[in-house]
This record gives sequence, structure tokens and C-alpha cells, in this order.
Amino acid sequence: MGIRWVWTAAAVSLACWGCAAGGDLDDNRPAGQGGTTSSGGAAGSGTAGSAGTAGQGGSGAVAGSAAQGGSAGTAGTAGAGGSSGGSGGSSGGTGGSSGGVAGTSGAAGSAGAAGAGGAGGSAGTSGTGGSAPTEALIVAGLQGSVVTRGFHVGSSWTSDTVAQTTDAGCAVTAGKLGGLVVMRAVGNQLRYMTVDTVGNWSALADVGSGTTRATPAATTTSNGIHHLVFHGEDFKYYSADFSAGAWSSSFTNVGNPQAFGPLEVGIAARDAAYSIAYKGDNTRLITQAFSGIWDPTGTDQGSSTVMGGVPPAIAGRAADYVAVYARGSDQTLQWISGVNGAAWSAPQAVGGPATDRAMAITATDAGDVVVAWVSGTDQSLWAAKLTGTTWDVVQVDTFGQQGSPALAPGVNGHDAEMVFLRGSALQHVSLTGSTWSSPVPIASGSFVFAGLARMRW
Repeated sequence: MGIRWVWTAAAVSLACWGCAAGGDLDDNRPAGQGGTTSSGGAAGSGTAGSAGTAGQGGSGAVAGSAAQGGSAGTAGTAGAGGSSGGSGGSSGGTGGSSGGVAGTSGAAGSAGAAGAGGAGGSAGTSGTGGSAPTEALIVAGLQGSVVTRGFHVGSSWTSDTVAQTTDAGCAVTAGKLGGLVVMRAVGNQLRYMTVDTVGNWSALADVGSGTTRATPAATTTSNGIHHLVFHGEDFKYYSADFSAGAWSSSFTNVGNPQAFGPLEVGIAARDAAYSIAYKGDNTRLITQAFSGIWDPTGTDQGSSTVMGGVPPAIAGRAADYVAVYARGSDQTLQWISGVNGAAWSAPQAVGGPATDRAMAITATDAGDVVVAWVSGTDQSLWAAKLTGTTWDVVQVDTFGQQGSPALAPGVNGHDAEMVFLRGSALQHVSLTGSTWSSPVPIASGSFVFAGLARMRW
């Protein structure tokens, strides 16, 4: 889509039968032989044959498969009957008695018992149900006296509006416990609302007595605590935490001496810590970290001069932070990487056109960084993805933009999500690899600012 450039920068860093049986057969005794005329020989008597042995039952069939019981085994074959008894003796000699009586035939063998049927198979395992969603996007769009708030889960957006006059912009952040929107309301009052993981929004309320002269900045650390940094009306920077449904009892000064500057800050978290990037009163890029307490002073990034009116942006990766800013001399995007307390890399070019307004930045789950901005020349929309030390730059939309874009890490397998203001609609696109999807409208209206964040629980 659009125009693509690839910029490679030099790395400067630290950082599973029965069978039937027959009866046995006895021998017959021989017949008596006739004697002399005075007395006949005794007749021989034949012995009856033994009964046949009963046949054995056949074995049962093999057990059936899991879905159906096995068939019953075939009955065993009946045992064969016993052999008939031996023949009677022959007639006696003269004067002798008659021969013996014929033997009785043997009884038939009993039939074999039927084989037992095979056992039935086990029932199949039931399927598991679908899993519940564990990630969502939240968006806030400002249009003068109305705030549009959106919730995206699965593949669709739901949105509504709430009355609130706003100025400048808002900060949107989210984590494992829900999301937070903080805006600069009329009269510079800081106001906020929250949203839970099923899309229930709270009513708007004040952030204590805090006021700001610019767009607030917010991020969420790995413990689920939201952190707010804002630009006081005295040009100094203050912070506050939101946890367990309540704000910290007071605002904290950033640094000692307290940090100050002409513009709002960029903010990003890494695990339980976070850092900010801002334009110092000396026009140079300053980074400053919070890890339980604020660093007393920020790290001056030397010759990295920041263009007036375009606040720096910062994103946290596994090992370091990446800060992007518009260079004061030509408005082109420059980047550095590092952590406070160790050496940062020297400034290098991102590529693409210059800008004249706030940019957006996010880190992906894969450890890349995505930046989005509006061209200062024709107001077209651009984005760049940093992998290692190489930027892939692409024009996302040629239509003139009404404000600055907003970015968040991806959902549903995407690398990143972006919302931007085009025509009279708040539009949403997703980045997968190096390709941005076609825009999908979230809501209609005369938007002047939008914020976006991903919650994952």
C-alpha cells in the first residue's frame, strides 16, 4: 500500500473355540464257550460304553470397539454321543445258558455353553468449549463538547458518547485490570473515566484538583497500575498514580529540582518502571526514568534538538527504550535508543517525510517499534516499523488527516493497531507484517483528537 522505503541504520548501542470332545470307547469281553453236556459255560456279559464328554463352550468374541458393544460369542458345538455297548456273547454250547445281554448305548454328551458376549467400548471424550476473550482495544475520540468512547473485542467495535467539553487532547492507557482515559477538559481541568474488561465505562470525574496546559500522558506498568504525567500550568511536570479505583493522595514532582519544559511529554513503560521524553528548556531532548522514585534529573541527549510544537514520543522494548522526535533544523524524524544510567545511541534518521504535529508510537509483542505521523507537506498518513536497526517506511493513507494518529499493540494476531481522523469518521486499521489493512470506520463526527490503547488480562 502506498510508497515504501527501507532505511538501515548503523547500530550504536549498549546495551495406544472351544472344540467338541468325543466319548471314550471300552473293549467288549469275549462270549463264554460251551462246556461238556453236564453244565454250560457262563455267558459273557458286555459292558456298556461310557457316555461322551460334554463339548466345551466356544470362547466369546473379542470386545467391540469403543462406540459399539461386541457381538455375543457363538455357542459351543454339542459333544458327540458315547459309542454303543459291546455285542452280546454268542449262544452257549449245548446245555449252556444264553449269552449275555447287549450293552446299553452311551448317553449323548451335553451341549456346550454359549460363549459370553464381548464387553462394550468406552464412551468418547466430550469436546471442550471455546475460550473467553483476553484482550480488547479502547478508544476515545474528542469532538468539542462530546467524547466518543469505543470498545473493541473479537472483530467489532461498540461505541457511545458522553457529554464533555475538552481542549487539546487526551491520554488513553490500559493493562490487565482495565483501561483509563484522562483528558484536558475546559478550564484546563484534568478529568478521567475508566473501563473494565467487558466494556463497562465509569462516569467522568476530576483528577483531584489537577490542571494542565497541554495533552496529558499516561502509561500502564506490568503490575496494572496506571501512571499519569502532565504539564502543569506553571510549565513544570507532575505525576500521579491510579490503582484499585483511586488516585494517589497527591501529585508528585518529576525530579528534584523539578523538571520543566515548553511541551507535553511522551511516556512509555517497561515492566514495573517507566520513562518520559520531553523537550527541555534548552530545546534538546531529555529522557527521565521512574522506578519507585523519579531520577533526580533527566538525561540530556546532547545535540538532539527538538522541533517546537512537536513533542517527542517514546516506546519501551524488552531491553531498552526507543525515543523518536522531529529534529529542529528540518522537522525530519530522528531516533535514539537506550536506558537512563547507560549510554544512548547517537541520533539516526527514521526516513519518510517531515512532520509538523504530534506523532504516535508503540512497541509490538515481537519487540519491534511502530511510529505513525502525518506529513507536514500534504497531510497524508505515514508509518514506519523498526526491526533491529532497520526502518520500513510506508504511506498508509493519502487522504488529508484532521489530526494526529494513535497507536497500540496488536490484537487478534496483528502486530499493531492504529486509529486516525479522516473526513468525518474515526478510522481503524491493523498492521500484519508489513501490510496495513483497509480502514474500518468506528464512529462518525467532527473529531479533532483520538487516543488508543490495548488491554490484555
